Order: sequence, then structure tokens, then C-alpha cells
Amino acid sequence: MPAPHPERRAAAAYTRADAIIDALLFEVPPRLSVQFGFPYPIAVTAVAWFDAVAWDAQAEACKPRATRQSESGRITDLLCAARHAVDSIPSGTHDIEFVVYRVPPTGPQTRALPLPLVMHLHQGDHGEPVATIGHPDPPHAGQFHLTDDPATIWPAVGFDRDHAGRLSPVITPDTLDAILTLATDVNHAQGLDAVTATDGAVHIHARDGSIRTLRPDDQGRYHLRSLGWPLACQEFTS
Repeated sequence: MPAPHPERRAAAAYTRADAIIDALLFEVPPRLSVQFGFPYPIAVTAVAWFDAVAWDAQAEACKPRATRQSESGRITDLLCAARHAVDSIPSGTHDIEFVVYRVPPTGPQTRALPLPLVMHLHQGDHGEPVATIGHPDPPHAGQFHLTDDPATIWPAVGFDRDHAGRLSPVITPDTLDAILTLATDVNHAQGLDAVTATDGAVHIHARDGSIRTLRPDDQGRYHLRSLGWPLACQEFTS
């Protein structure tokens, strides 16, 4: 990803227009934002764009089965969800949270999963109304890592606690996708593989022939306790 031009930073304050030029923000084509009834320009943060909108042949080829995803369809879904959220909240609200269903761009998942986003209404470079769509601040309850890999730390949105007080993490589908992508890349030669069913269940096959299955709860989160993996957990306290 291009870095902001240092000479422009030195000359003046870094602007929204600068961020668009540097691909830190992706501008929604005005014809699309107008089509969905938005009277102001909309931009999407680069992280949210690559999570919710961007899709190419490489992303499709990495999936175990066809997804029928396209970049034009994904941005349409994004704007439709944002429009519905704007219509559902009182006027004058500047931070509008909404959820879009999209197939994660990485990992084996081919089912559309919920992705929380927020549209922030604010002033542009010249005082004009604009909107920026990005990820909300994640409600992390703590973090964890494999006991033999302390350098790779993953976020947890919650924890389960057994009768002895031992913690096991609860994670989002995106975190599970990232973990399984890394795990299967590293361990595929040893026989570890993950298969995702259409209902969101993830079947993890080990070399010894055992299969562990993770199923999403009613909030779409996954509880890692049933895996039996050696995990070190740290719960954040307020």
C-alpha cells in the first residue's frame, strides 16, 4: 500500500484528498452513492475496502468452491446496508453502525458472514459534508496464542471458563479464517486440513484421522474450547 507523500505532509495538513490519492481511502464512485440516495461523497478505509468490497480472480481461486462474489456486487451490498442504516436512525447522528454480509476475502469460508462497519459523517477538506466507512473499534475481551507460538497473538471477543477456571477464547469468523489459513499453510504437509460446510461449521482434520468440528453460536462466533489446542489466554480487565 502506498505511503503518504512526505513532501505533501510537510507542506500542509494531510487531507482526505491526499488519503484517496495514496490509497488509504477508496472513494465510492459518485454515480453509485447518488444511486443509493447519498447526497455527499463516500469513501471507504483501505482496510474495510479489502475486507468488504475488493474481489478478484485470486481471491476466488483461493476458495474451495465457487462463491459468485464480485467487486460490483460487494460494493452494492455495502451501500445498500449503509442506506438502510441511515434510514433507520434519527437525523443528526454522526456515527452510524451497520452490518453487511460478505464472504471473507481470506480463509476457506465461502458463506456470507456478518461484518460490522460504521459510517462516520463529518466535514471534508473544505467544510463540505462527507462520509467515511470503516471498521468500528473492536470489542476485544482479551487475546491468546498457541503455547508453542507466543509471537503470534490473536484477539478474542470473549472467553469461556471451565470448572477449574481455565479460559478458552471465543472468536469472530474472520479471526478463525486467519488462524486456519496460517495453520493449514504451515501444517498441510503434516495432514492438518480444514473444511467449511455451507452452514458455517468448520471441520478440522488431523493427521491421526480425528476430526474436530467448530459450529458458530447464535452470534456467529466460534468457541475454541472443543479443539483441545494448547492455548495461553489473557483476559483484559477494566
